[in-house]
Amino acid sequence: MRFSISLLLILITASTLWYACKKDVILDSSILPGGLAISSEFTDTTTIISYTIREDSLRTSSLTKHLLGAYQDPQFGKAIASINAQFRLKTNDIDLGSGSTFDSAVLMLDYAGFYGDITVPISVKLYELDETLGDAGDQQYSNRVFNIKPVEIGSKLNFIPNLNDTIVINGKTHAAHLRIRMDDSFAKNIFDESGDSEGALADNSNFENFFHGLRIAPDTTKLGASILYFHLRTSLTKLVFYYHDKDNDAQEFSVVINDDAAVVNTFSHNYHSGTDVYEYLNSPNKIQGEDSIFIQSMAGLKIKLKFPFFRNILSTYKSVGINKAELVVTVLEDDASDTYKSPLRLTCLRIADDGTNDFIPDQFEGDDYFGGTRKTMTDINGVTITVYKINLARHFQEIINDNEYHNGLYILSFPSPEIADRVLLAGNKNSRWPIKLNLTYTPVIK
Repeated sequence: MRFSISLLLILITASTLWYACKKDVILDSSILPGGLAISSEFTDTTTIISYTIREDSLRTSSLTKHLLGAYQDPQFGKAIASINAQFRLKTNDIDLGSGSTFDSAVLMLDYAGFYGDITVPISVKLYELDETLGDAGDQQYSNRVFNIKPVEIGSKLNFIPNLNDTIVINGKTHAAHLRIRMDDSFAKNIFDESGDSEGALADNSNFENFFHGLRIAPDTTKLGASILYFHLRTSLTKLVFYYHDKDNDAQEFSVVINDDAAVVNTFSHNYHSGTDVYEYLNSPNKIQGEDSIFIQSMAGLKIKLKFPFFRNILSTYKSVGINKAELVVTVLEDDASDTYKSPLRLTCLRIADDGTNDFIPDQFEGDDYFGGTRKTMTDINGVTITVYKINLARHFQEIINDNEYHNGLYILSFPSPEIADRVLLAGNKNSRWPIKLNLTYTPVIK
């Protein structure tokens, strides 16, 4: 379902100060009509139906990190992330001087982290885009596949990513980054536009018409075991042209990915037969729920929750004030040393009438209130488990007050377009740690 997780990040940050002094929803007895009695109640037996569904798409055109790579997960199948990027001139009317000689061109990408096992070699290939990405502010989504020209114009094959060591180029020391050599003939075509007042290097409009950008893609014929993260709008990310001037001095110029350049991540997944998720995804028990539920970032998988009998509480009481509604979901495996680790944070979203993701009021109460971070605890049997706890008091209070929002909730990783993690969780049918809602409420009784 289309949704901007980046927008959610901004809204949560902006609203934290506004709501910093608010507490859980508590019914104030001073505002109750006369003759009403108050008592506090707790239950953890609210009926929940949980199962796994595929995410349709997420907005990937306004991200702070961009993902690249491909891996095969025995539980979750194949995951692939490619980058589509425009480049911009730093100045107009680029003239490298007559007599200058092209040497080579390299794409530099600024590392921002990784997910998975980077000791397994990966391969990356470059292709020229055959259509425009549009403007930087356009909303583009993770399922969009842009047309490319069929000829490969650069590659780096079977390499081990090095995210730590500095690199010295022509006497200059750079932070760790990925370097991909461009095809010489392709790069020279751009270089040869130098000095032409009507050419591709005259201004960015001409440049975009001449060169729509690159698709940076993993080699999917031989999967690696990781997804790499990159910062693309830093000074270290650029397409650099190396040359010698007429005096045979080494020179360089570059085109960059700045705020005016469009960048879009494309994600794809294959939940094929033989993976743990296959049966759960293709034959979900939507009536009774499942014992295992799955979440995967990169617009992969999310959990759908339904609370079919929640408002039945009003058959006993005139009204209810929700003090706390803490959703607790447990990780089914201890993955502390596994290659593919569980998310640091999960989030909840309302399900809109058209099935898309929608905001939930509790998200704007600040992280300390809302929760969702991964935590380790000991259960009643002394077993160490990993759980996520999310406070949804305001959401459930609105269900009580307004008799709305009955479509249920989604749980997904956060921020899903900028990370590549996944997790197997206990569903409502799990015999040991079923998903539950710890509900503390104040009933109003005549």
